[in-house]
Amino acid sequence: SDCYAEEGAGLYLVSGRITLSNGSALKRNMAASASSSSLFFGSGEVVYLLPVNPGHWLSQAQCKVYRKACPVVNVPPNIYIPDPACQAARDTCALLPPAEADQREECTDLAFIQPCNWGLAGQLGRALYQLPVQNVQDDLPSPCAAGVLGSTVLSQQGSPDCAGPCPEGSLC
Repeated sequence: SDCYAEEGAGLYLVSGRITLSNGSALKRNMAASASSSSLFFGSGEVVYLLPVNPGHWLSQAQCKVYRKACPVVNVPPNIYIPDPACQAARDTCALLPPAEADQREECTDLAFIQPCNWGLAGQLGRALYQLPVQNVQDDLPSPCAAGVLGSTVLSQQGSPDCAGPCPEGSLC
């Protein structure tokens, strides 16, 4: 925090992978000019594993394995529906490592596009924010909006509204 550089004062990653967690924060970092950035990502991968510190938030999603659609089955009289066993197992299959899911008949093959690098230890099933591969000027994570309460509850760290309005008569 509070760094100044020509480019990437808070974080400079040309290639490779960085995982931020445990309340990591990149704040008040300044690049030399408006066309520079405080967080520079050349072609690397930056992931923030939640939770964040109270009073902050990040857009988040659960790291899951995306799988192909369930096969269609014919239910007499000629009604075609997704395979019920496959449909019932989709949420479970999305949280299984591929080697384990491949052993289960109801799990479909991997989809081509994946939302996160679930092969890395500790990411599958976790709430995370995958930073875009572009330069960033903002603090990371973002502070909750003025007049709202911060929280340690993961479900209240996904939007600037955080835990909601401050209780009446309180200062947040």
